[in-house]
Order: sequence, then C-alpha cells, then structure tokens
Amino acid sequence: MRSSGRRVSRADRPTSIELFQLWVNLPSKLKMEPPAIRYLGKEWGAPYAQTTLVDPRSGAQTRVRDLLPALEAAGEGEGDVLRGRPPVRVQYATIGGGGSWIAPTDRGHTAMAYVRSGRVRVNGQVLGEVEAGSTCVFGNDGDATWLVNANSNEPADVLLLTGAPLNEPVALGGPIVMNTQEELQQAYTELRRGTFL
Repeated sequence: MRSSGRRVSRADRPTSIELFQLWVNLPSKLKMEPPAIRYLGKEWGAPYAQTTLVDPRSGAQTRVRDLLPALEAAGEGEGDVLRGRPPVRVQYATIGGGGSWIAPTDRGHTAMAYVRSGRVRVNGQVLGEVEAGSTCVFGNDGDATWLVNANSNEPADVLLLTGAPLNEPVALGGPIVMNTQEELQQAYTELRRGTFL
C-alpha cells in the first residue's frame, strides 16, 4: 500500500482541501488486469461506516471511519473489476485528547499507521511515539493495534491500513510496481508505445 496525505493549494484557487491517495499493489497474477479507481464518500455512492468509541479510562471519544464496506464494491473500471483482488482495510480515526484506540487486525496481515496530525504512542508506550507526518509499520503477529493520543488537550488523526501480505518480490520504478526488473522494463516500453494497460 502506498499513501499520501497532502494539502492542496493554488494561488488562483486557495483551498483547505486535504486528501489521501492510496495505491494498492496487486499479486503478480493480477498485475496486468484493468486498473480500477474507487472514490470514497457519500457523494460517490460509497459511504463508510462510522462509529464513536469512548475510552473507559479517560472518557475521551474516538471517531472511527471504516472504509472496508465501500472498498468491497467496484469503482471505475470494467464491471466487477475489484472482485477477486486481495482485501485491504482502511480506517481513519480521530482520537480525542488523552484517549486511546484499539483496532482489531487480522493476524498475519500487514498493518501500518500514518499520523496525519498530533502524536500517538504505539502499543501504549512500549514501541515509542509517532509524530504527525510519520508512518509506523506493525509486526503481523498480533490481533490488534493500540494507539494512544500523547496529547491530553488536542485530538490526533490516524490512518490505519491493513491487508494480507503478498510475499512476492517487488520492483519499483516511479509509479509502476512489478515483480521483476524485466517486467518493469517491459511496462515502460509499453508505456512509451501507448499500449500499457
């Protein structure tokens, strides 16, 4: 999974819009399948599930937006293009000041957290703190991640991404991800010819 959170601004159209763009790597057998895009939100007919949790110790509230239901439907592309692709889960949480969030994860899955704002302690205090704009990757031997807002006065925003590892070699080249250097070279040859996907 690749993610980016950035503030978009132009001199002629100032805005405070902020977005995440996620790219999901596919297993080798699906690399050359038609691409698909999924826009999330009610405006695109892909609502997310939202829950509010209360920390029993601090009373702080955590709002969690779970995008898994929205990701299960096909987006732009041919028919049910997303069906049969490895499942990923995207959760976006705002953890109240001094609060904590325990997110269940599937054992064996990769989990990573991107802290958009604030500062969180990972697994309580055991694994240290993650600052805004930073990402941490969890081991895949547990069944939950535990994030604690390190600031008692301000909320912290966290994007949690989980999915089954592919366990395949990776060859990176700009925006293209393949399994071997030869496949990467072939993809760029096709891109120059205008025949890539």
